[in-house]
Amino acid sequence: MPIGITFNDEKHSYRDFGLRIISVNIGLPEVKKSLIDIPGADGYVDMTDYFGTRYENRKIKVECDFEDKGYSNWAARISDISNYLHGKPVKLIFDFDEEYYYDGRGECECPAGVWSVDRRRR
Repeated sequence: MPIGITFNDEKHSYRDFGLRIISVNIGLPEVKKSLIDIPGADGYVDMTDYFGTRYENRKIKVECDFEDKGYSNWAARISDISNYLHGKPVKLIFDFDEEYYYDGRGECECPAGVWSVDRRRR
């Protein structure tokens, strides 16, 4: 079975949605900087280390495709996935790293050309 993702300890990307993972990019979090601007002085004072280094949230991007290439009901399948994930709190557990999980908010997007329709006109 292809690698996948378990969402919210309930559904699996492959078993429940038929999604095949093409790529996974787990980005590094940016440092939250604490910079103080002193009027009349050049530059700023960097107090990041003084307060302890903190980080922004990671961005995780997963590119998927349907395993069976069943595009006949593509819109319904995309709707099912986005209704479950888009804009909602999500816990992700990757099959290749089951000892750890990521908490965040789901965002679904489709490539730009996917929604275009070829219309026949008379």
